[in-house]
Amino acid sequence: MQDNAALLTKGSKVYAKKRKAKKEQVEKVEFDPKARRTFLTGFHKRKLERRENAITQAKAKEREEYLEARREKRE
Repeated sequence: MQDNAALLTKGSKVYAKKRKAKKEQVEKVEFDPKARRTFLTGFHKRKLERRENAITQAKAKEREEYLEARREKRE
């Protein structure tokens, strides 16, 4: 169980934390319209890129498994 002093000073810590958070807020946020447009219009391109990478990795893995099977067959 907490003593009375610890209970009563808990509120000041909460308010200090809130003041600190308010002080650290960002003053101004600026958006780059060109970067925004690139991001919003690039979903399809990024999806195709991920798909291509996945296919390449799958082929490499398949080839590695094939080579491993050949090594085991020889032994």
